[in-house]
Amino acid sequence: MKTTLRAILVAAGLLLGAAASAAPASFALPHAARLEITVGDRPGARLRSASRNSALTLDASLRRLIGRSTVLIPASNSGFVLDTRPATVLYVRVPSNPSRPTGYCGAGTEDYLALLTIEGNRVILLDRLLVQSCLDTLELGGELDAPSGNATTLPFPWVARLPGSALEATQARCVRVAQDRLVVDDCNRMDVSQKP
Repeated sequence: MKTTLRAILVAAGLLLGAAASAAPASFALPHAARLEITVGDRPGARLRSASRNSALTLDASLRRLIGRSTVLIPASNSGFVLDTRPATVLYVRVPSNPSRPTGYCGAGTEDYLALLTIEGNRVILLDRLLVQSCLDTLELGGELDAPSGNATTLPFPWVARLPGSALEATQARCVRVAQDRLVVDDCNRMDVSQKP
């Protein structure tokens, strides 16, 4: 099902202001569990399920990424399992150049897909993939809140379909998980039953 990312942001209410003290963003994991992530100066996480409600530690690279984020949204409606570990993929937006708001890309953003997993009491950033950048002049999938930034939920191991850029005449690409990494691939490599 194709949905604009703007609609997802508005409907989910996960658009976070730079200085917001908003409620944690919540993401589905396998077995009816939820991962809750708080962003800002003190990023943190909780795992909630029928049998567990506990604080989790964020690894340093994930803490740095989400500590600067202004948007966190799920890339799919459910998580998946990677080698017995619960996992999920998020869209993460960070400011391009927050220290120079009137300089180059001062109001710009960098958008990532982030592959996360839970190991024990830690949330680990396994990989991140830059999909839109003001600084690097990159647009694999359109901006997260732009009408052209359509996302399609795909069955695992495929996690997102990036529509490409009409301006740069690039075709749609699909992202899949392979060996704990996010890999951009030709959508034609998907099984016919999985194509959106």
